[in-house]
Amino acid sequence: MNLFNKATEVVGELIDTSGNTAVNANFTHSDYIQVNKNEVVSVVFTKKSNAQIVIIEYDINKNFIKGNFYDFRNTNADNKYTITTTNTTAFIIAEYRNDLNMGNMKVCKGSVKPYSPYNFGTVEVISKNGSNTSSNIVYLDEPLCSIGDIRDELDYSKEKITRRCGKIILNGTESWQKHGSTANNVFYCTAISNIKHVNSNDVIANILNTHFEVKAVNNIASNNIIGVGIDTQNALLIGTGLNGISTIEQLKAQLTSNPVTLIYELATPVIENIDCSNKIVQYDEQTTVYNRDEAEIEVSLTNNKAISEVNEDMQNIEEKQSNMSNYSVEEQKIGTWIDEKPIYRKVLTYDKAINADTLFKIGKVNNVEKVISMNYVIRNTNGSQWINNYANNGQLKPFTLIMQTVDDYLYGLSSNESWGAPFLIVTIEYTKTTD
Repeated sequence: MNLFNKATEVVGELIDTSGNTAVNANFTHSDYIQVNKNEVVSVVFTKKSNAQIVIIEYDINKNFIKGNFYDFRNTNADNKYTITTTNTTAFIIAEYRNDLNMGNMKVCKGSVKPYSPYNFGTVEVISKNGSNTSSNIVYLDEPLCSIGDIRDELDYSKEKITRRCGKIILNGTESWQKHGSTANNVFYCTAISNIKHVNSNDVIANILNTHFEVKAVNNIASNNIIGVGIDTQNALLIGTGLNGISTIEQLKAQLTSNPVTLIYELATPVIENIDCSNKIVQYDEQTTVYNRDEAEIEVSLTNNKAISEVNEDMQNIEEKQSNMSNYSVEEQKIGTWIDEKPIYRKVLTYDKAINADTLFKIGKVNNVEKVISMNYVIRNTNGSQWINNYANNGQLKPFTLIMQTVDDYLYGLSSNESWGAPFLIVTIEYTKTTD
């Protein structure tokens, strides 16, 4: 979904990376765009190079946090820029230099996606009971597609789209080449990936397009026929037959003036996350759900909210119990601290020689805010004992753990004692700065 609304953009105003505002005819910026903390946000333009981009971040009260600037001028870089918002960001303003012929601007959540207009692609889901009606809009980067029984699927409850169909528009910008066979009017390009072939002998793929008849690639490559197909190397072949198109330049000119939309079945479906934060409203006794778009819809609702809430609580309890007993070298969420922040646990190990009175790195623990606990056990050199407080000749030999948040490393210090071949296990529990 494109979050940049040109209807509300401000032309002729510059917001610099310090948040200062000034009149400047060379810049245009968006209105406030709502985002989440610690979220990936991307910008893309329809032009390929020569751009200046600024993304300014604000908190929930629209107070300035920081500015992000990227300069593409006089480069061949693609016009795309991605940031990760801070842990207090609630809004951004996207800004571009309007005298650099940058084309249309798109702001989206997640990684960079091809340009689409503002709020492009919508599905409206309506729940109704008599005069009570609730409408929920789901915004899509691309419309849902289908080829026969192969359909894209929107799961409203799980906030996901399963894409089973791919879509491209051939507009003459592709890298077309003349086919190497004896056919005079056959061209190919490698514009497609992840396509499913339904018959590898005749090289037939499950595709639809707006101009050509779908043909077996073997026929296209060896005859002057009009058709389109995709071979086992995922090369797209177009046979123009006797319609006067015999050169690459003629083909590109034809596609430029008459773009071809091509839809194809994906070999591996692609899962996309979508925003369904506006949940369907349920009404007592009966709720009717339908949509206003040309797409099938399946709905399962229950009015017994108490049962669903209990089930959800039970799942959360089971998950927490499982995490509490799960020790792993990967970070695990195990509970909640007194300030309601999540508590994490991580296990680190160390098996190198340890010199007395020497600080050494045990391992990295990212974004630690508050350490709840640190515990260790160490195996002695001959492997006969596990120890967490070591005494030699009646003298305690303390082993110290230090969590250094400057470089995110957990350190160890063995006072007055060397360990030749130990095995050290450390368990650390902590809250994080990113929550």
